[in-house]
Amino acid sequence: MNAAIDDRDVVRAQYIVCRPGQGDEWFQVYEPAYDAMNRDYTMAAKFIGLILWEVMQARHEQWYFHKIDKTIVDEHNLIEDIQVVEYFRAETLPQALQQRATLS
Repeated sequence: MNAAIDDRDVVRAQYIVCRPGQGDEWFQVYEPAYDAMNRDYTMAAKFIGLILWEVMQARHEQWYFHKIDKTIVDEHNLIEDIQVVEYFRAETLPQALQQRATLS
């Protein structure tokens, strides 16, 4: 995870674990976490999120974070509220927020 974080100014677990442009397809190195959670995607995502939290706490740079509340409709047409934690590298925070605003 640290190697993937080194070149980023904005980090979410999804950015580290999933293949870019492939939606929810995980890199093979993270498949054991999915297997350990009995192949329950939601539980595996929460588990990876906790691991990322620990990794971010141990890094030497200063990072800020915030929670994003998202509402999704699952495959059974049920509404589900999820929370995503997004981390911002402190030294590039103004640029990261500006880029994020243009994407919204």
